[in-house]
Amino acid sequence: MLDSVHLAGWLSHFHGVGVEFLLFPSGPHRRIHKEIRELLGARSDQFSLSFGSSMLGLPCWLLDRVFGNRVRAFFLRRAVRRWRPSVVHAVEIQNAGYLCLRAFRGRARNFDWGATNYGSDIFWFSRFSKHRHLIAELLESLDFYSAECDRDVELAINLGFRGLIKPVFPNSGGIPDHLFFENNIERGTRDAITVKGYQGWAGQAIVALKALERISERLPISQLYVHSANLHTKLFIWRMRRKVSFRIEVFSKGALTRTEVIRHLSRSIVFVGISKTDGISTTMLEAMAAGAIPVQTATSCCGEWFGDKSGAAVREVSVEAVADSVRKALVMAETSHARQENWATVSRKGLRSTVSARAQLFYETTGPGGLVQ
Repeated sequence: MLDSVHLAGWLSHFHGVGVEFLLFPSGPHRRIHKEIRELLGARSDQFSLSFGSSMLGLPCWLLDRVFGNRVRAFFLRRAVRRWRPSVVHAVEIQNAGYLCLRAFRGRARNFDWGATNYGSDIFWFSRFSKHRHLIAELLESLDFYSAECDRDVELAINLGFRGLIKPVFPNSGGIPDHLFFENNIERGTRDAITVKGYQGWAGQAIVALKALERISERLPISQLYVHSANLHTKLFIWRMRRKVSFRIEVFSKGALTRTEVIRHLSRSIVFVGISKTDGISTTMLEAMAAGAIPVQTATSCCGEWFGDKSGAAVREVSVEAVADSVRKALVMAETSHARQENWATVSRKGLRSTVSARAQLFYETTGPGGLVQ
């Protein structure tokens, strides 16, 4: 997905490393992410776009709503024949994975191919029979598979994957070292809460905001930050502002730089991320790095990153459950134990330098059919 910040983070690991990339669009991007544009604009030819990708991504995606991925599958096969890659990597399953399955199903190939699981690709979509069938067929045909959660590795094996499992680590790039070490994680003058603000089929920001509204008189804050808010969230906040005493600042998706996000989290006592399904949640890792106690739905793999004494895993997507978890997180924040534990966890396995060192081994091969770990 050429407009994805997560793809941008992944590709940036390889800038200047001896791997060449041809990017083929799997989603209906209207514009290419600025960090990917920078990689494409570098003087070397390490990163390039398949022919017509910048203009035809959206039209071809629309055509394939009718033709079942056949249009882009044709162009993908042509790109592979011309470029002759040693590896084809489907980054995300429902778009890229299904497209590759359509393109290569039943055909001889002379390259290794695999897929990276984003947060909801198997955990959520395998609940639906049509997706479950496609996911299982895809997994059975892959040479390698990667995920950022042990949970998703287990799910893939249960659905029939028998190839090489790549090491588990954050697939969006990790926390930049300089942002991590510049932050003061102590309680200090923290007087805010940050909420992940998307409301949709997965994101449940309004549940989080209703919970905060319910306990607003007990919140020791003067500021609420709402990140990546869409229209539904903004309309709810318009009403909420009249009922609470603290200020609410709302930011649309992409409106903040990563440095600005970290700055807000560094002022926050608690971070609240509520969704029906997720992977690690990059913002949750940023919160842990910045010293905000995470309140995150257990539909993510947050349990692989914090325990009962360093964060609050929300077991039910309800106002009552979120409000209770926020109260628990506020108690944790009264001492430095939880912040220190989260800081140590991110330092050990979530820093960009650590992730990069592992990511740069990702495409090592011994030739077609001979991937090594």
